Amino acid sequence: MLERSKSNIPAYEELSSPPDKQASIILSEDKVEMGRFWSVNRKSISYKAISQNVISALVATEDKRYYDHAGVDSEGLGRALGAALIGKNKGGASTITQQLAKLLYTMNDTVNGGLASSKFGRLKQKFGENVLAVRLEKAYTKEEIITMYLNNFDFLNNAVGIETAAHVYFNKKPIDLKIEEAAMLVGMCKNPSIFNPLRHPDTTKHRRNVVLNQWRKDADNEFLAVSISQAQYDSIKTLPLGISYQKVDHKEGLAPHFKEVLRAELQNKFKEKNPDGSFVYAKQDGSPYNIYRDGLRIYTTINSKMQTYAEAAVQKHLATRLQNEFDKSNKRNKNPPFANDRENTPEAIARIMNRAMKRSDRYRQMKRGGKSESEIKKAFNTPIEMNLFAYTGNFDTIMSPLDSIRYYKGFLQASLMSMDPKTGFVKAWVGGPNFNYFALDHVKRTKRQVGSTIKPFVYAAAMGIGVIDPCKTYADISYGIDVPVSPTRTKSWNPATGTKNTGELIPAKCGLAGSLNNITVAVMREMGATAGPQTMNKLLKQVGIDLLEQDVVPAMCLGPMSLSLYDMVGAQSTFANKGIYIKPVYVMRVEDKNGNVLIDLEYEMHEAMPEELAYSMLGMMKGAVNGAANPYQNGKVYATSSSLRSSQPWGGIKAPTAGKTGTTNSAADGWFMGLTPDLVTGVWVGADDKQIHFRSYPWGQGARMALPIYGYYMQEVYKDKKLKISTSDFERPRNYNDDIFRCKNEDTNIDGLF
Repeated sequence: MLERSKSNIPAYEELSSPPDKQASIILSEDKVEMGRFWSVNRKSISYKAISQNVISALVATEDKRYYDHAGVDSEGLGRALGAALIGKNKGGASTITQQLAKLLYTMNDTVNGGLASSKFGRLKQKFGENVLAVRLEKAYTKEEIITMYLNNFDFLNNAVGIETAAHVYFNKKPIDLKIEEAAMLVGMCKNPSIFNPLRHPDTTKHRRNVVLNQWRKDADNEFLAVSISQAQYDSIKTLPLGISYQKVDHKEGLAPHFKEVLRAELQNKFKEKNPDGSFVYAKQDGSPYNIYRDGLRIYTTINSKMQTYAEAAVQKHLATRLQNEFDKSNKRNKNPPFANDRENTPEAIARIMNRAMKRSDRYRQMKRGGKSESEIKKAFNTPIEMNLFAYTGNFDTIMSPLDSIRYYKGFLQASLMSMDPKTGFVKAWVGGPNFNYFALDHVKRTKRQVGSTIKPFVYAAAMGIGVIDPCKTYADISYGIDVPVSPTRTKSWNPATGTKNTGELIPAKCGLAGSLNNITVAVMREMGATAGPQTMNKLLKQVGIDLLEQDVVPAMCLGPMSLSLYDMVGAQSTFANKGIYIKPVYVMRVEDKNGNVLIDLEYEMHEAMPEELAYSMLGMMKGAVNGAANPYQNGKVYATSSSLRSSQPWGGIKAPTAGKTGTTNSAADGWFMGLTPDLVTGVWVGADDKQIHFRSYPWGQGARMALPIYGYYMQEVYKDKKLKISTSDFERPRNYNDDIFRCKNEDTNIDGLF
């Protein structure tokens, strides 16, 4: 029987390091592994990365003769075999090596489909495990064996291995685990289903104390690096478990928000069916591909270095300055973090908080557990111990779950997307400041008011039909538009544009460079109350933006519509790509485990505007960065984005750049779009709820909220010469006449624009 058992045992070389056989790998454009989609959350670490508290607790509890035997402990062998025969697990596999052998044996799906069910089969498997245990002892050191065991043990709650278990249950590294924390995790090794701290905290605490007591009893074991005294035991056993549960999945590492969007889209794509009901992407057996099991290789357009720079830029601006300013602003609110707006009544805020509560994991878990609404609300209003995120470092506190929701609502969110306008390849994608606490992707999955970032399309639409040119002048006064509401009646739209009504002449190029609302309204009026919105809407469709019918009105010129950052970057890239629109893409191809291409690169591109018009718009938008001088006001310079050229920490950008800021009502959203020949990058900043915003515009505007992130990002991009991002200017169309930018016979050097 032993010989027959041995013949079925896989080589220990295979079992000792079980691979993620079916994990799908996500690769960046520069061939860096960005992450994996898998069904098991495991990360292997070295022996030195594990606290000796864990090692000592494990040896003292599970195998006090660990350093004396050669894999099989004769004292426990008979007990283990007897237990196998009667179908019980009492005594189990007595040594750590045998437990590892059993773990590896049953993890390998080539051996009888895992754990045997019959008594004879289990006895046969037990012999196999013992043989494997001896083999492991011959092949590996004691440190390697104990490390393999801890790296592969399933601690439940999506925590396979000590590294993820330490993070999931205590939000720390394994090397930092305290005595009581180590004892709890070691206690789970006996039976994690029974000793599950999330489901059975009292039982788990009792088991932890059993481990502590056994550890105390084995204090004279010379092989234990850490021992505990009676006094320590008496003190520690009264402590609570101290769980700081961290919900984890496959979204760590680079670009977690991007990977979550990618995961959802691929899953939906693999569900697509042909008219006959068969799957479009089917395996040989006709079943659809599964990103968690089928070992796919997903090649993306993301550049790992640029992604790193983008994430760092978001962190740098939010953590070092902007969030602090936002917190100062919030302190002056009556009901922070909600602004002192008229609509933010106590009832309205209560509705927002109630919706947020019902979207939380805690609420859903309690609902699934059969709790009533009153019980749930009571729990949400009861202070408990919790660990909260802060840019200065997480901290422990006592707070009600409802107050913690309010706390997190006070954080500004930010997103960045950067793409090559010539190829449509997305190079960087930052959906938020910290995925573990703010999982909502703000690149593609949210839409916010775009404000003045829409203005280039107003001017482009007007220039495209010959209504204006860069030097077309308008008086600095308030403008209104008579909007037809019936065949015989009109309604006047007179927006408050903040103009000083000086009456001085302002060229269109200065109107865009200074983001002057009154001049933008004048341009829309010039196109016509009906024709203007229709012309602009037609252009927006050409650059990938589909508006709701209700948004196609004269007011659209000031950007009240809500769009995603993904759509805005794609649209503005048209200017930098000679008038050719390319829909942003981020998947190069998807291959099966054998290298067969399942999904190939898909392009959507067409001419959206003449090359000359696109180039003229780049000149207009350069004015926002370099400054556009008004000859009718003694050379007064208009520029909303000039800090990119300044000595500010995010400044010093010398390369040719076209730009546009955007700010929405009540400073709820801040935008910046930066265009260069090789990269078009968009940044958005704001709170998750528009009812939460800066009290005033000095900080609550795109030039302060979003533009610095762009500056920090491009500083690093230009420093990294290996990226080969050009600092050259945009290519001038053949026979282009730039005299259209010389207003009032200007002799001004317009190289600042071109």
